[in-house]
Amino acid sequence: MKMKRFKPICILLAAILIGSFSFLGCIEEGDKKEEVKTYTVKFSANGGEGTMSDVIRSVNDNKALPANTFTKDDYIFTGWNTLPSGSGTSFPDEVKANISAKNSGTVILFAQWMSEEAASAEPVEVSSMSGFTKTSNTTLFLHPSYENKFNVVRVISPPAINPPSDPNQSDYAYITQSLSAYANKTVTISISMNVWLVEKSAAIAWQASLGSTYPFITNKSLANLEADKWTKVEGSEKVTVPSGGGTLYISTGHSSWNATGGDKPSPNPNAVWPVKEMYIADLFVKIDDGSPVSTADVILTVGSTMDLNEMAAAYGIPETNRTWEKDPSWAPQIDVSSVGLVTAKSVSVNGGGQYRNGAATGTATVKVSSGGKSKSFVVQTTTAGQEGILSLPPMKDRVTQKFPLFGNIATRSDASVSGTGITNTALTRHFNALTSENDMKPDAITSARNTTSGEITYTYTNADRFVNSAFASGMNVIGHTLLWHSQNPAWITEQITSTTGAPAATTIMKKYITDVVTHFKGKIHTWDVLNEVFTDAGGYRTTENPWYIAIGKDFIYEGYLAARLADPDAILYYNDYNTDSAVKADAIIAMVKEVNEKYLSRSGKDSGDDRLLIEGIGMQEHHNQGIAAASIRATLNKLRALSFEGSARKIKVSVSELDVIAQPWNGYSSNTGTGVAGSTVTNDGLITQADNYESYMKVYLDFTDIIERISIWGVRDDLSWRAKGLPLLFDQYSRAKPAYYKFIGTLPALP
Repeated sequence: MKMKRFKPICILLAAILIGSFSFLGCIEEGDKKEEVKTYTVKFSANGGEGTMSDVIRSVNDNKALPANTFTKDDYIFTGWNTLPSGSGTSFPDEVKANISAKNSGTVILFAQWMSEEAASAEPVEVSSMSGFTKTSNTTLFLHPSYENKFNVVRVISPPAINPPSDPNQSDYAYITQSLSAYANKTVTISISMNVWLVEKSAAIAWQASLGSTYPFITNKSLANLEADKWTKVEGSEKVTVPSGGGTLYISTGHSSWNATGGDKPSPNPNAVWPVKEMYIADLFVKIDDGSPVSTADVILTVGSTMDLNEMAAAYGIPETNRTWEKDPSWAPQIDVSSVGLVTAKSVSVNGGGQYRNGAATGTATVKVSSGGKSKSFVVQTTTAGQEGILSLPPMKDRVTQKFPLFGNIATRSDASVSGTGITNTALTRHFNALTSENDMKPDAITSARNTTSGEITYTYTNADRFVNSAFASGMNVIGHTLLWHSQNPAWITEQITSTTGAPAATTIMKKYITDVVTHFKGKIHTWDVLNEVFTDAGGYRTTENPWYIAIGKDFIYEGYLAARLADPDAILYYNDYNTDSAVKADAIIAMVKEVNEKYLSRSGKDSGDDRLLIEGIGMQEHHNQGIAAASIRATLNKLRALSFEGSARKIKVSVSELDVIAQPWNGYSSNTGTGVAGSTVTNDGLITQADNYESYMKVYLDFTDIIERISIWGVRDDLSWRAKGLPLLFDQYSRAKPAYYKFIGTLPALP
């Protein structure tokens, strides 16, 4: 959440990364300069609190440091001595760094790729960062602070590096910023920076461009700048952002890229990029879409809470006997406690408007008084996220007080190529269980079967990368899924459905399950052995599931038995959607009871063995605004009551794929747009979504005796399989939505 402090003195700095960026927001200082305070600054390459897009919204009036205030020697020079290949634009979602606000108001932040000889101030090496391939001559150092030095990027001439054919190529961009939030809008993009040329050169230029068609926003030669001094360079232009959003690129270039003007670049493949040494500092970017600038002291996402006591102290309000009150005319917008905690409750403007066209807001006033002094603070409530995902306490710490496992999905891109760990810090911070979204499904695991020899060809590379990385990171791995009617390779669809006789098909199925489960033995906590075998009407998928077509419903028992024998330590689950439907829930319960009681009555069983074959049921919980919490409760009551002859054990339950779209099903299904840019979700829909997450969680909390896992099906809205419904707890910029606060608010606070 952002707060506008009293009498701001702002210093805006940018730590600029080749191929990625970090952006430091506004650090403001009060009337009194007392003890040194520590702030936490968040930055990322793709959104979240503290990034360029957030700073734009909250500090429009701030400027970069005045040119020539500092000499080149007042800067710590961090940057490249050589440009490694394959750096790309990806950077971890968010990295934390503590910085100190000195009495002089100087702020320091170091977090860049640099050469080892540039390291100073006891740097701490970070050995593994997502999206960057290290080379032998580069190391990432994270510096918490260093006296009165400022950040700067040094750009020098790397040997044998030619300019890319497209100057917008990400490897050469200092900043790449998504403009999806401004899709179809006309905006004014303003850029300013301080530049220090070591030597004058007609070949150096800087440019800002939009999207792959590279219409230039600003394209300026630096040939006329004086050497050995800081010169402020700036420019702006009004542009219309494409419907897809596009990307803003800011980079330096060579004059042969038509840097003095023109519509398209004309690269010179023989030029060395860039040809002279230069330094860039204090880069400031502002995107103005004409929206009014907030004058609020505090901006809070609906559902979030903030302690205002620090602000009260800054205005000299005595701590003893403080009283807090809100303006009764704005009573619905916020709540304020007797100890100064303000909570955003609702909005009053634009609730019915589509979120993609602007967040809803509300305004309220909070007054604090003590010792004859008082101060009023303006609080703005909003449906827009304000807190980045990595600035929040680990959710798993709260969830696992009630449920042993808190999970999410992952892809191979979230894992190291070598399988040594999960590299997506949002996943490792907030979750202790991971389900592979697609890399362990049949079509990803196996590609062919020799009909003569019966040998099956397996393609484990991507699955191994995920499983090994999750296992190495100490996370519980959910194997998803072995048997399904969908996402099967051609050989299963063609060979199995045409196999003569159930015994032959059963043999093939059991070999497939045995091979796969054995391959991952010892690393899988839970296997979703069978997925979605029932229709919405409660009948078996007799014409869709190839194993059912070839074997009949006995394939279920034989499949689970093969999985148990291959890895006795793995927990075996059945997984399905629409389990809130009474008809479907009854069908699932009947099948699980039949399979388990057959297993419990098998011949040769040890007399004391009462273990179930199907030990758990996964309730996917892909919901919309039309699903009542009461129907979920009804199913859970049935599962709690489920018993088996021959065993006193109870069935386990997992909420296995939770997401909740922020609109009714008919609104979602009739939406012709794709992704968040085409979403028709309203601001009111986001509030209702939050209420739904809260009501569902309250139900789950009443069944902690049987529910062992809560898994969210995705982290960010834009990466969800139902992105246009904005179904998750975090928005496309990894910022917490109202749904996050209602979800986490159902859980007890940490001791």
